[in-house]
Amino acid sequence: IDVTPAGSSAASRTLEVTGASKGWSFYCADLAQWISHPAGSPLSTACNGVAPTLARYPFILDPWGLDANPFGKSQTYKNRYNVRWRRLGVNLVGTGIRDCSLAQDPLACYANGFVRYSLNHTGPAWITNFQQDWRSLAIPTATVEGGKALAAEEWLDPVTHSWNLPAVANIGRSELFGRPANGVYDFILELGPDIRLDRIERVQILTEYDYWVANGRPTQGASAP
Repeated sequence: IDVTPAGSSAASRTLEVTGASKGWSFYCADLAQWISHPAGSPLSTACNGVAPTLARYPFILDPWGLDANPFGKSQTYKNRYNVRWRRLGVNLVGTGIRDCSLAQDPLACYANGFVRYSLNHTGPAWITNFQQDWRSLAIPTATVEGGKALAAEEWLDPVTHSWNLPAVANIGRSELFGRPANGVYDFILELGPDIRLDRIERVQILTEYDYWVANGRPTQGASAP
């Protein structure tokens, strides 16, 4: 999310539409429907005078588990194929994402440095084999439900701040284990009065995959389907 506050009052903060934030939508429980980004309007009153309860962002991972290049040749890996999920973790980058003074239970808020989320994965999923032939898999929808997205003012990296940290290892989820990396994903955050969306600077998804390596095969690009 790339959003900025419009003022100091929590009740009147707004979301600014930018290239990184316009893909978000919000769920109005009373209306039982999703609405588009409320550009220039207070989020706290976006649902006929009340705040939304969920925020959703869709994205696509390519067959190598990268957030780009849905088909064709990976710009990073030449010999990896059949990339499959092992586990994932979510981190919310920003300061003061949870304002516990606004929470229904401030003590419980202070004790829980995370925001609940869900992640849906739908197919079909494209993968490559040893010969770099494309295959389409009709996979059923899978869901990571009730996940914990860290909101502890941390920045994760795959070397020094990764699964080696206890807090990160404890929020890892494996519901997608064995599924192809490629597909459409819906990331859904659970909102409450203490969640400051305007303070979320970035959503990080820490990934861990299994994959095969085509040793001995000439390195040449795969043709898109």
